[in-house]
Amino acid sequence: MGGSKKGERRKGRPCPAPEGQRGSPRCGPAERSLVSEAVSKAIAAVVDVVAVLVFVAIGLSVHAHGITVGGMASVAGPFLAGTVVGWALARGRNVTRLWPTGVLVWLSTVVVGMLIRGLAGQGFDGAFVVVASLFLALELLGWRLMAQVATAIGSRGSRSRPASARS
Repeated sequence: MGGSKKGERRKGRPCPAPEGQRGSPRCGPAERSLVSEAVSKAIAAVVDVVAVLVFVAIGLSVHAHGITVGGMASVAGPFLAGTVVGWALARGRNVTRLWPTGVLVWLSTVVVGMLIRGLAGQGFDGAFVVVASLFLALELLGWRLMAQVATAIGSRGSRSRPASARS
C-alpha cells in the first residue's frame, strides 16, 4: 500500500522527465530532493561566477583600465579556472556550506588564479594577493554564511509552527 502501482502518477510537483522518456512524472519527496539539489548547485555556481566577475569589474574600474570584454576575460579567466578547480575538489559536498565547500572554492579561486596569472606573465604583487584574497573571501564565503544563517532561521521557524500550519 505504501508504494505506487505501475502507471500511477505520483502526487507532488512535476519533475523533469528522465532522458528519453515522454511526459512529466510527478515528484515524490526523493525526486524533489534531487531536483532541489541540482537547482542549489546551479544557483551556487552562478553566484560564484558572478562574485568573481564583480571582483574583476571593480578591480578594472578602480585601476582605470576600463571594463571591456577582453579585459574581463583576461583577468577573470584565471580566477574562474580556480573556481572550477574548487568545485571539482568539493564535488559531492553541500554547495552552500561555508565549511568545507566554501573554503575549498575560495582557496582554489585565489591560489589557482594567482598561479595562472603568474604563469601567463600577468604578474601579481603582495598587495594584490591580499586584496584579492580578502575580497573573494567576502564574496565566496559571505553568501554561503548568509545562506546558512537563513536556512537555520527558516528551519527554526518551521519547528516552532504547529504541523497544521506547515505546507
